[in-house]
Amino acid sequence: PLGQRQVTNSASGMAASQVNISQEKMKEYLIPIPPLTEQSRIVKRVGDLMPLVEEYGKLEDAREALDAALPDRLRKSVLQMAVQGKLVPQDPADEPASVLLEHIREQRRELVAEKKMKAPKGGESVIFRGSDGRRYEKRMDAKGRESEPICIEDEIPFEIPDSWEWARLESLIVLLSGTDLKPTQYNDKNEGIPYLTGASNFVNGGLIENRWTAEPTRISNKGELLFTCKGTVGEMAINQFDAAHIARQIMAITPCEYEMLPYITLFLKAMVEDIKSHAKGVIPGIERNTLLARLIPVPPLAEQNRIAEKSAELFNEIA
Repeated sequence: PLGQRQVTNSASGMAASQVNISQEKMKEYLIPIPPLTEQSRIVKRVGDLMPLVEEYGKLEDAREALDAALPDRLRKSVLQMAVQGKLVPQDPADEPASVLLEHIREQRRELVAEKKMKAPKGGESVIFRGSDGRRYEKRMDAKGRESEPICIEDEIPFEIPDSWEWARLESLIVLLSGTDLKPTQYNDKNEGIPYLTGASNFVNGGLIENRWTAEPTRISNKGELLFTCKGTVGEMAINQFDAAHIARQIMAITPCEYEMLPYITLFLKAMVEDIKSHAKGVIPGIERNTLLARLIPVPPLAEQNRIAEKSAELFNEIA
């Protein structure tokens, strides 16, 4: 510090690139002189200490990196606990998830009968535990005809509480894929409804609008979960606009039981890295089936609400 102060005080020049120190000024520097033998001991001692200082510096850099990564790691841990039934205790009084899933299947059958929804290709998925303790999947068409069960035990990633059930995401949601508009169909003058084109519209968990269209064809409504599926995969936000046209880089997710939306959002956040790993193409993108075919552990609806509340509480503390 003594030497540095003298250098700083004696430097001259206006611009940072023109600062200089004259030879005359350097000759005037004051330097404390130890005995020659002590100089040798000082140099040796500093030489012994410098590797330790460098090692400490590396450890300090690692600590700072860990501190920076810790919030993200904690959030991932909360998400994993949430979808594995480890975040909140189970309540025996809760209506089991099997009743919830049967209610959703009945709703979907009615929508198909009323032609408000297309029948799932191959029939509705039903996952159940066989008498041998393993999980099986069968398909049921609109007339109640069932396919031969197929063992899917190899697909089950972890065990879940007894009151939970496994399901395909396609059995719980309606998924709308976006489509691009021609340049003549949108504007930057706030005319029409928002035109959401991709990840650039997703900012800090919310949405911004910078294009509009008066000719929408793929409309996402307020309250739906928007998920980017091309380019930057895995950005998520709840649509806060009354209506918005979504481009092909975005999918809109609507749960058949709307109260499940917070839990489904948590599930997708927990699985987002794995979902990204399935992206293909020069501009990475995922197919609809990457989401629809995914297995999701389904808690009782009351427990889903408790999970969502506890997760929000923990995320606020982590932030």
